[in-house]
Amino acid sequence: MPNLPEGFPTDCSDEKIIEVINEFSSQLRASNASINASMNYSPVIQLGQNELQRRFVNRTSDTSSRLTKISIIIASLSILLSFVAIICAVASIRSSHRWEDRQIKLLEKIIKVWN
Repeated sequence: MPNLPEGFPTDCSDEKIIEVINEFSSQLRASNASINASMNYSPVIQLGQNELQRRFVNRTSDTSSRLTKISIIIASLSILLSFVAIICAVASIRSSHRWEDRQIKLLEKIIKVWN
């Protein structure tokens, strides 16, 4: 039976876990999957695979968490820019109405002068 590294699987690198899984899988195949070999090697292989999967899930979760934070920041900036655009639009409309009012008064004065 191959030797397990100390702290297997939690204290081992991904590469070391894969190496152990491959080694134990080879031993299992070499024994033609006998009952004794299956009972000895399969739990170790499963432990290694579970640890690799746990690490993958943690990395994926961390990435997902970062992407969620970035998405929230982008959405917040988008909302802020929308409010700024609304404020600018309202200010523009008010300015336009004031200009129109002045133009109408000016036209009324011109009409009075011509009449």
